[in-house]
Amino acid sequence: MLKLALMNLWNRRGRYGWLFVELIIVSLLSWMVLDRLVVLTYQYNRPLGYDADLLVTMQLEDVGRRDRDYVPDRDYVNDFYDLLGYVRSLSEVDKATPCPDRVLEFGSGMSTGFVTPDGSWINYIIIQYVPGQQYFSTYGLKGDGGADNADYLSDIPGPGMMMTRRLAGFRFPGQDPFEACDSMIENDGEPTCPSQVPKRLLALVGEFRPTSTEPGSFGFEFMALPASVRTDRIVMRLHPDVDRENFVTQLLGRIGEFRRGNIRAVMVRSYRSIIEENQNRESGPDRRLDRIFAVFFLLNVCLGVTGTFWMMTRKRSPEVGVMRAFGFTPGRVRRLLFFEVVLLSVVSWVIGCGLYLIYALKKGLFMGNTDDFTHTWVESFPQHFAVISGIILILLMASVLIGVVGPGWRLSRVNPVVALRDE
Repeated sequence: MLKLALMNLWNRRGRYGWLFVELIIVSLLSWMVLDRLVVLTYQYNRPLGYDADLLVTMQLEDVGRRDRDYVPDRDYVNDFYDLLGYVRSLSEVDKATPCPDRVLEFGSGMSTGFVTPDGSWINYIIIQYVPGQQYFSTYGLKGDGGADNADYLSDIPGPGMMMTRRLAGFRFPGQDPFEACDSMIENDGEPTCPSQVPKRLLALVGEFRPTSTEPGSFGFEFMALPASVRTDRIVMRLHPDVDRENFVTQLLGRIGEFRRGNIRAVMVRSYRSIIEENQNRESGPDRRLDRIFAVFFLLNVCLGVTGTFWMMTRKRSPEVGVMRAFGFTPGRVRRLLFFEVVLLSVVSWVIGCGLYLIYALKKGLFMGNTDDFTHTWVESFPQHFAVISGIILILLMASVLIGVVGPGWRLSRVNPVVALRDE
């Protein structure tokens, strides 16, 4: 069968030559379009590492002293925790926590780093939280190193810090991070700045990522704040049976209830809406429009390939009649037709991907929003190239096989006399 298919391709090289070039061009165009599209789609749909589906954030602001509603002689901290208690009392709310930092929503926070013994700079993000205020259990962040209970993390008293396992590996390579931190505290001299003061390691936290990936970051450190601190946001976790969007709408309609002293709520939003907004902002309207046109163009090219194979297969009626007259069964005719287009597609795919490989080795593959918190196939050149190449092969094979299946099935069952009538 292979020999016969190769002979047919060679004998029809005049007709298949330009189609061979077209398939190579389709492979190249597919790389240009699909590399970016697949990588961004994959990154946007990766698990966050915490449960965002039932999270709602309430933005707070202070009433200015010049505002006519300003109430003098109020204790801001007491008013804040009074409001937090009221939010927790809502029947729809499972947990609620004060949030001094926005990193889990917006992918931004206090960025710092350190130099490793080999001279490399390791960048990481600092997140502030209030111990004993349901922070980890509200977000659904999990512990690591033997502590899987988010309530356990939330209840650990400060002062101190927590960090992700990946960051601990960079900070204390080959060491137990808890013992290393204790040793730093015992041997503490006089630091040159407050940020260099060693802090006790309270626990390790499982890996996660913010809604917007942080380029070049290697993990997170959680810094415990005093228990009496107040913040400008309250994050709520709803009960599983609560309709998130309806709850947000209801709270916006009664936003006036959420005021204590000189602290008032000004906005309520779901985390899912924030995630979608971040993705839209990161991709940008111009980039989205470019991708839409690129995908539309690629789809039309594939449909053109399908139509070309459809027409060429239909014109092979006399040839199929000869094969049927010489004893070819319908199944053998179909296998021969399929074998030919598979060979043509695979060779075109290999050449097209090979040409793009030359370009990729010089310019690199599309990395999207680089996320170093957990390594993925995107960061590995061999895996990245193999994944996109495999998707392109599937797309190419689908285009040509669809163009052969319909007419090929009909031709394989044609009466030899009818097929040879015009021969």
